[in-house]
Amino acid sequence: MAQINNQAPKVGWTCDPRRGRGLRLVQFWVPGTKAPSFIDGLRSKCLALRGDPAEAEMLKFSEQATQKMEGWL
Repeated sequence: MAQINNQAPKVGWTCDPRRGRGLRLVQFWVPGTKAPSFIDGLRSKCLALRGDPAEAEMLKFSEQATQKMEGWL
């Protein structure tokens, strides 16, 4: 005999109050950070930036932004 699955959906997005506020759930794929091809690509990009003045400027900017964010949580 066939079995009928009457379980509730795992995600109750249909009655989610956020939908009522005009928000919509979006799902997308991102690269797997543990994939060897991702790691190799990241390594080569990092090595290409070594010694680049733009890298030093961006790191300084990131550090300053991080300091401003401390205590936000």
